[in-house]
Amino acid sequence: MCQRLLNYAIAFAYMALVWYGSIAPHPIPYEGTSPSWHIFHKSLHVGGYALMTYLWARALPRKTQNLWIAAAIAVIYGIFMEYLQSMVPERTAAFTDVCLDAIGATLTVLAILKRKLPII
Repeated sequence: MCQRLLNYAIAFAYMALVWYGSIAPHPIPYEGTSPSWHIFHKSLHVGGYALMTYLWARALPRKTQNLWIAAAIAVIYGIFMEYLQSMVPERTAAFTDVCLDAIGATLTVLAILKRKLPII
């Protein structure tokens, strides 16, 4: 029971970290940045929401349907974050970011289902 509460706390703490990063003014303007910076920045969506899905998969009871619930939590949170970014000066919301979030969440679920990523 104590471990499950800790897992929930870790998942919520990570969401708070994502929230903070999402509402902060953008530290580097996109104009004039290299394509490799853009690719790196977009890959953070895939990796970040893959991690969020994994953390929720650890927190929720071990059932296959809960893996998809963990992914849904991550994607819905990604949509919410994009909405919030639309209200932050110097930030924009992008549908492609939500798609990248969903890719990361789905890859995590598939990796767990194929036993390539253990839930510890």
